[in-house]
Amino acid sequence: MRTIFFLLPALAFLAFDCAAPNVSKGIKAKGEKHLPSQLSRNKLVEVAAVATLNVLLSVALQGGLELFATKVLHLRSLLKVTAAVPLPWSTAKDVLRGLLLRGTLRYIAHRFLLHRLVFHPRLALHVKSQCTDNRVHVRAGQDSN
Repeated sequence: MRTIFFLLPALAFLAFDCAAPNVSKGIKAKGEKHLPSQLSRNKLVEVAAVATLNVLLSVALQGGLELFATKVLHLRSLLKVTAAVPLPWSTAKDVLRGLLLRGTLRYIAHRFLLHRLVFHPRLALHVKSQCTDNRVHVRAGQDSN
C-alpha cells in the first residue's frame, strides 16, 4: 500500500519536476528555488534513494512487528485487512490514535532520552545544539534557582 500510495506518486512528482521544470515552477510556492534542477544529479539520486529506503525500512519494520506479534507473542494480527473500504469515522479514529501515540512517544523520547545529559555523551551534543539561543535551559537533576 505504501508503495502504491506514497512511493509511486512521490517518484512521479519528482519525475514531473525534472521533465517539465517550467510548468512545475509555476505550481510550486517558492518557484524555481525548490525545483530538483537546483540539486546536482548525485544529490538528486541520493535524495530519491534515501526516501525509497525509508519507505522500505518502514515496511520491513512493520512486517517484523507483525511477525513478532503473531508468531512469538501469539496475538492476533496487528493489521486490519478487509475487502471493504473503511468508514470515515474509523479512519478518523485510527488517525487520531496514531497522532496521540506519535506525540506521546515523541514527548517521552525528548523528555527522558534526548535532554538528559547523563544518558549518553553523544546526546549531550544534541542538547548543546538546542541551547544556542537565549532561552534558559535547566539540565536534568538541577534546580532552576
